[in-house]
Amino acid sequence: MPDNTNQNDSARSLPENPSYEELVQALEASVARLEAGELSLEEAVVEYEFGMKVIEQCNAMLDRAELRITDLAEKASATQNDAE
Repeated sequence: MPDNTNQNDSARSLPENPSYEELVQALEASVARLEAGELSLEEAVVEYEFGMKVIEQCNAMLDRAELRITDLAEKASATQNDAE
């Protein structure tokens, strides 16, 4: 069986500080590799682990964005109430 470790590692590399959009693209590529059905069991498990890590990063980014939006909305509401 050929050693695809280096190929898989390079396919799953992410920029140092990826944007949400870059993470989504990486996740979509990972799903496509899994759905193609051409990976060995070990490669599929590694790919799945990678996808789960990407999802964790996406969720963390979404949580931070939600907190920022909530904070901005609260500040806007307080400013509006003070103006009345």
